[in-house]
Amino acid sequence: MHKKAEWPRRLRSQEWYGGTSRDVIYHRGWMKNQGYPHDLF
Repeated sequence: MHKKAEWPRRLRSQEWYGGTSRDVIYHRGWMKNQGYPHDLF
């Protein structure tokens, strides 16, 4: 059986793209460099 997720759920993408740390800025910069549109974030 699957364990029920706690609410509110924190998505993995929020850790990658949703902050102001240096790693988050690198992830966003790489995605923008690959041509992904701004509204994707």
